[in-house]
Amino acid sequence: MASQGELTPRLGGILVLAWLVPGTGHALLRQRGRGGLLALGILGLFVLGLALRGGMYAPIPAEPLTYLGAAGTLGVGAGYFVAQVAGLAGGQPTERGFEYGRTFTLIAGLLNILALLDVYDIGTGRKGVAKAA
Repeated sequence: MASQGELTPRLGGILVLAWLVPGTGHALLRQRGRGGLLALGILGLFVLGLALRGGMYAPIPAEPLTYLGAAGTLGVGAGYFVAQVAGLAGGQPTERGFEYGRTFTLIAGLLNILALLDVYDIGTGRKGVAKAA
């Protein structure tokens, strides 16, 4: 375990994996139940948002606040890039569930960012439940 607040190279790698695949960081820190619930919740919200044809926020130069939405959605990790490649990023603005879906994808990204903070706290011993880091 790293000393309190210290970011080790191993913990840095765990954080990158946790960002790319939600729940992985907790699983690697022997918090498998928490990791499974986070993975299910984050990926479930993201997939549901895409299923509602909500797409993801995209940065629009004329609207600076869209950069915040895009950054939040990017928090979901690899799913963001998979959706981009699959052509699901834009969504269908004419669909009834578009706004809900886009909000779900944003919430999924923001929730994964919060999960990353939790992984950091566990990995550095600040949370007091760390088993390995």
